[in-house]
Amino acid sequence: MQHALNTTGPPDSGDLAAWFGFTPDELALNRAGQLSDRQRQRVFFLSIGYLVRGLAMLILTLILAIYLAPGADQDHEVVLLAVIVGLLVLLTVFMFFAACRVFRPAVETVTGSLARCGKETCPCVCVGDRELTISFRRWKRLKPTYPGQFRAYYCFGNMLLSIEPCPQD
Repeated sequence: MQHALNTTGPPDSGDLAAWFGFTPDELALNRAGQLSDRQRQRVFFLSIGYLVRGLAMLILTLILAIYLAPGADQDHEVVLLAVIVGLLVLLTVFMFFAACRVFRPAVETVTGSLARCGKETCPCVCVGDRELTISFRRWKRLKPTYPGQFRAYYCFGNMLLSIEPCPQD
């Protein structure tokens, strides 16, 4: 059953679910700090490319260090090789933490006003002070701003998972 979109006043949960492509069950899971299987799969597939490119960079830097090591005779060459090895270690640490975040994503929240921001090449919505990425297809259908306060659920990379109206106190 399609939800009839609210064209006057602040959007309700049904409007937001239709606009941003999540289900009420996914919203309930996000409230509990969990991701649905579909959200977990989306996060994984959008992030795996970054991990593969990082791993390629790690391997290429390792090959460079191995290639340069035998020829490092002078002091400045040894220092440059040490810098390369240090960067290799730093890249390895970053890759480890990035892999942990991809395989065990955490749900975070932000509360504030809702507005469309970004541009066609980088579509996103602003909730409070956070820019959350969405698809261009969804972005182009949004109004510039919406009245009221909203609570958005997102994961690393500021990827929007779900959003709901925040009750006014």
